[in-house]
Amino acid sequence: MKNKPKIILLSLICTMLMANSVRGYAETEGSTSETLTPDIIVAKDGSGDYSTIKNALASVPEDNSSLFIILIKNGLYKEKILIDKDFVLLMGESRENTKIIYAEQKWVWQCKNDPSDPLPAVVNVTGNDCIIMNMTIKNNYGDLYYDKPLPELECNIENYEGRVKPNGHQYTFLLKGNATRLIVLNCNIIAAGADTFCPWNKETGMYYIKDTYFEGYTDYVCPRGDCYITDSKFFTKGGSATLWHDGSNSTNNKFVINNSRFEGVDDFKLGRYTHDAQIIILNSTFGSNIADKNIYQAKPDVFWGHRIFYYNCSRDEGNYSWMNDNLKLDPSSLTPINIFGGKWDPEKFIKDNNLLLHYN
Repeated sequence: MKNKPKIILLSLICTMLMANSVRGYAETEGSTSETLTPDIIVAKDGSGDYSTIKNALASVPEDNSSLFIILIKNGLYKEKILIDKDFVLLMGESRENTKIIYAEQKWVWQCKNDPSDPLPAVVNVTGNDCIIMNMTIKNNYGDLYYDKPLPELECNIENYEGRVKPNGHQYTFLLKGNATRLIVLNCNIIAAGADTFCPWNKETGMYYIKDTYFEGYTDYVCPRGDCYITDSKFFTKGGSATLWHDGSNSTNNKFVINNSRFEGVDDFKLGRYTHDAQIIILNSTFGSNIADKNIYQAKPDVFWGHRIFYYNCSRDEGNYSWMNDNLKLDPSSLTPINIFGGKWDPEKFIKDNNLLLHYN
């Protein structure tokens, strides 16, 4: 590994151990600042340890159990990556100028079934305790193929035209398997299609997202399990829904959006659910052109009723009736640590490690 200049990235990283081989963050008294060197620097111009993110990730130890810091210098990285190790911090040099962009269509990928390409998103996560910050991640398949004929595939796909269309399913970010405790900070996550941001561990998934911009078509922010998004912005380019949630594993599962802004094309729709869901929107605002349609049930696979709640929300030109307060819980109780059942406190970890000081 090359010698690298020291830069201030994080405070002293806490020891991360829990009993029974379940990794977590040890509690500490206060925090201590320390000058740290990233474990790896990625730079397109060859000035770092690697010129591709893929090769940098391959160098993370298989049994990694402490935060492994990969600093990605500004540049356009046209690659699809897999984070399959635990405790990986992927930190861009700047949100707008560190870009991971790749064109992939879910159904085209699925039809190819290329064994050397095991996952369908631009950024794929199967490791625990992953942190992504300061970057733009985009699936640009729809931009590249919006005016081109649909591809001819060697497999049968039900509703072929609807699914393979340029604004069909295009995962930008996909978390799968048993991966949990995901943090996303200060990012742009964009697709020219549906299913943009998909953290999909419905049994034990816990995700914390702050200061992030989302853009896409139908169901483009669609977590399974427990998810908390705050201080973020959503822009809906079209389709039948902005938000989607699968909370069918437990009646306690929640998708909470706080202090955020929803905008989009004329008559954009706020959300839908096709499984049991619980979506709570707090202290947020909606553009005047949002459709007069509440988050709605789209399929019959629902047993626990319509659990869509609002508190202190407003539309630019006056609320529709369904936007008015109907929250049955004390809104002050909806903190991340409570939403995650006391199992994880991402805000404490972020504060202890001064992560917000490293926004760029």
